[in-house]
Amino acid sequence: ANVPTGEHSLLGAPSVSPQFIDKVLAHYGSPAQGTGAAWVAMGPRYGIDPAYALAFFIHESSAGTNPGWAGLKPDGSSTHNVGNIICAGYATCFGRFRDYPSWDAGIEDWYKLIANEYVGDRGVATIEQVIPIYAPSFENDVDAYVGSVVNLADDWRQGVIR
Repeated sequence: ANVPTGEHSLLGAPSVSPQFIDKVLAHYGSPAQGTGAAWVAMGPRYGIDPAYALAFFIHESSAGTNPGWAGLKPDGSSTHNVGNIICAGYATCFGRFRDYPSWDAGIEDWYKLIANEYVGDRGVATIEQVIPIYAPSFENDVDAYVGSVVNLADDWRQGVIR
C-alpha cells in the first residue's frame, strides 16, 4: 500500500494496550467497555494499529454513547457496529447499517473491511486516504474526521485520554 510522506498509516503494531483501550471506553461510558483485548488481538491479525480502529469508533458514535448514533435500537440495545458500516449485502441489518451479535463481531468486521476493501483492494493505507472513501464529503466533514482520528490516536500514544 502507498503511504505518502506526512500521512498517517493505519498499518502497524498496536500502539496502545488492551488496558488503555478499556480506560478510554470507560471514560466515554461506552457499552463496549471491557473489549480492549479484542481490539488489540485483532490489530495484528489484520495489520492495523488498534488506536486508529478505536478512534473511528469514538468519532462515529462517541464509543456507542451518542444519542443520535444510528446503532442504537429502540429497545436500548445496539448494533455493535463500531464503524457505522453500511449494510451492503451483510446478512443482518438495522436500518441501513450492519447489525452484529456482539462487540467482538462488530470490531472484527471493521478490521476486515479496512484490511480487505481499503488496504487490499484499493491500495490505500493512510487515514488521509481511507476517510474520504469511508466517510465521503457528501455525508461528513472529511478534514474534521481525519483530524479527529489522528489527534485521538496521537493523544492516546502519549497516555492522554480525552
